[in-house]
Amino acid sequence: MNLSKNLDILSSAARLIWTVRDSIRFSITRKISWGQIDRAFQKLRGNIEGYRPDVIIGLADGGVAAGIIATNFGLCDGHHSCFSPYYTLGVAVGNENQIILLGKEFIPDLTGKRILLVDDHIYTGRTMEAAVTFLQNDRHTKEVQPIVFFAHEVNCTTAMQVWYAYKLRGRRIQVPWSYTKSHRAVFGT
Repeated sequence: MNLSKNLDILSSAARLIWTVRDSIRFSITRKISWGQIDRAFQKLRGNIEGYRPDVIIGLADGGVAAGIIATNFGLCDGHHSCFSPYYTLGVAVGNENQIILLGKEFIPDLTGKRILLVDDHIYTGRTMEAAVTFLQNDRHTKEVQPIVFFAHEVNCTTAMQVWYAYKLRGRRIQVPWSYTKSHRAVFGT
């Protein structure tokens, strides 16, 4: 064989190895600790306090984070009364991979309100985009600011301006509130 053919074979083999390595690395789940969650909240605290949302909405598992933000991270006035109510939207994937938001009927009219839209992590941004569109078009919000603790470099393709604490490479994550058997039974994680 000539040198050119050998280099082509080596190049193809190297691409295959990198593809397999990346798919394996992305399929391995990384468990996030409560300490890492706390550090992520602290990193984002200034953004949240500066934004001063009227309402906080969590997406699926991000509903836990939305509740924690609303009650524990400086979003209450000096009289210990929180100015930001919070809600949660569920998420499902329907036929042809379209995003279905669950619980929309429980989200009141938000005309003119500033919304902090919270999720624990973002892979592609499709769920976040669906929620932003719903809130702007159906609930007439003034502004929606997406915020996540962990953004994934590999698959995050959204054009939205998303605040995040940490950018991760490759691996899926599992947040502490998803460690329970009942959570795994419902969500398959």
